Amino acid sequence: MLRGRLRGLVSVSVGLLLLPGCYGPEPQVDTARTRELAMQDAGRKVTLVEQAVKRERRHPNPAQRYAREAARVAGTEVMRIDDTRTGGGVSLIVRVHGVATAVDASGRSMNEPFDLPVCYAISVEQDAMDDRVDEVSCPDGSPLTVSVDPELPGSAEDDLRQALPTGGAATEQAVRAAVDGLDLEPLVTRQVAAVGGVVGVALRASQYDCLLARVEGGRVEVWRPARVQLAPGELSCTADTAVAGHGRRPPH
Repeated sequence: MLRGRLRGLVSVSVGLLLLPGCYGPEPQVDTARTRELAMQDAGRKVTLVEQAVKRERRHPNPAQRYAREAARVAGTEVMRIDDTRTGGGVSLIVRVHGVATAVDASGRSMNEPFDLPVCYAISVEQDAMDDRVDEVSCPDGSPLTVSVDPELPGSAEDDLRQALPTGGAATEQAVRAAVDGLDLEPLVTRQVAAVGGVVGVALRASQYDCLLARVEGGRVEVWRPARVQLAPGELSCTADTAVAGHGRRPPH
């Protein structure tokens, strides 16, 4: 009888040893390797930010324009903007999140997400050879609020007026070439249309940021419709609206 009980206890013990989770220590996260994977992901993301920012380096631009380009890259937070340096360059500190799946010492996935915030200083200098991207400590405080909507520069009205041809040279093709030559953010919509000898131009950055122009013979008109005129259901910021001359006068 005793032998039977002993055999039963041995069987139960062996069965317990074979149950999942009942043998050996739990695998531990390899923090160093997991961090390395997250840093690689952060590096890929900041490269996208750097490329976006440096597309704007063709002409001197306000720091906010660089910041908008950075903020448009998914998951990027702009922490600081500095355009006060004597060399004329612009520096941004951005925060990206390196994301990886935690691994153990054998490199096996632990199915646990790992999120590593990393900050970089991106310097855009007048001479591209002096550009730098450096990992830095993250500043205290919350990210800056940066609108990702493009903006028409304050000089856009004068720039457009000066660029547009007049008289016999004011063909649709010539006007289109002049509009394409303006230094505007890539997301600004540009439209040109010609109807009955009148060429209309529309530059649209956002719902309420619109610039219209109309070229007829030797006369050039450039105007910004009032905000209320651009409300949904009112005027559209299109070249056809410009041809018709709508929105030149503020509403009464």
